[in-house]
Amino acid sequence: ESQNIVLDDNTVHTNINDSSNTNTSSNIKPIHVPWLIVGGGIHGVHIAARLLGSEGKGAGINPDDLCIIDGNQHLLQMWKSRTANTGMKYLRSSAGYHLDIEENSLRRMRHLTVGEQNGEQEVSNTSSVEVKTRKGRKRRKMNKHKANKTKMGTKASQEQIFSNDYERPRLDIFNQHCDAVIEKYELDRLHRQGFVTAIDPCGSDDHVRLEVTMASSDNGTGTGTGTSSEENANKVVYTAEHIVLA
Repeated sequence: ESQNIVLDDNTVHTNINDSSNTNTSSNIKPIHVPWLIVGGGIHGVHIAARLLGSEGKGAGINPDDLCIIDGNQHLLQMWKSRTANTGMKYLRSSAGYHLDIEENSLRRMRHLTVGEQNGEQEVSNTSSVEVKTRKGRKRRKMNKHKANKTKMGTKASQEQIFSNDYERPRLDIFNQHCDAVIEKYELDRLHRQGFVTAIDPCGSDDHVRLEVTMASSDNGTGTGTGTSSEENANKVVYTAEHIVLA
């Protein structure tokens, strides 16, 4: 009996145990990966970070043992698109809910300066040689004045990073946090752009078989040699010991 699975990000359109789907790609050599996450949204990114970054005996997996399948060009693409389209300014959840492992990871964003929020650098300090000159002293006063203005602006802006009620993060700050997590664990390198079209338990207890239709620029290995001109050219088969539908 078949069972339909559809995720919100349209990463999965599949039938479980659909033998007709499986037979069409039986001649494709499977790519084996111990862990496979289907969906590169909020949950998929957090689960990947948790798998890679957990500490302790037996915790944390090798990045080469993980693959993330998502139909979008970038991880969290649908999250960013949908939240922007709704006009969201602050999240509904508090700062304790985020994508990293450390408890206060998102709360640390409150220490961003105005320049850092805008992707800029702070005013640089004057050199010790320059301060010794009259011109240097004058420039030092000007920089000190600029720094005071920056601090005032920073304080006002920091008050807006989290809402007064429930410490809810501002959307753009939360997205900066998300991007930092993706960069920290190099998740973009583990992302394969494609759509899962079939999941088959194979009657086995040690792995699951998945069929994936890749984007034309991806062949499932990250080498970008996919082409749509040949039969099954964009179809890739994975076998995984652990699969997460995120």
